Amino acid sequence: MKNLVAMVFYILFITNNCLSQARKSNVQKINIDTSKIAVLKTEKYRGFQKFKSAGLDNSEILLAEKLLAKSVHKYNEGNNWSTINLKKYNRQYVAAINQKGEKIIYINCYCEPNAINWKEELSEVDDGGNCFFSLMINLSLQLTEELDVNGP
Repeated sequence: MKNLVAMVFYILFITNNCLSQARKSNVQKINIDTSKIAVLKTEKYRGFQKFKSAGLDNSEILLAEKLLAKSVHKYNEGNNWSTINLKKYNRQYVAAINQKGEKIIYINCYCEPNAINWKEELSEVDDGGNCFFSLMINLSLQLTEELDVNGP
């Protein structure tokens, strides 16, 4: 009988511990600097008109930010003449679902303030060096295309 009581208490202890760990992992706090990020409507970006419009939640933006940071790090490692400090850039996100049902995000980054309303209109510039760059992310597959830095 003592062994049965001990076993029940052990099972209750393990179950409670597992539930506590699960609660902690689900309560991950996501902080996104909305002063630096704008999610734009798909229809406003001509390259996405053939795709289905999609929104982004905080976890998807966080994942996209991580993938963007990895791409910037890779770019900086292979570039001796100029590096990108991502903290200095505003970002415009355009999200859509492609023909395969995958979520695609176009990220447009720039370090200079624009005259247009950057939270509603996509910024498109010629040249500008590494102050302007963009990246396409397949969020579903967690793949990124090579960073496209504007010319000098």
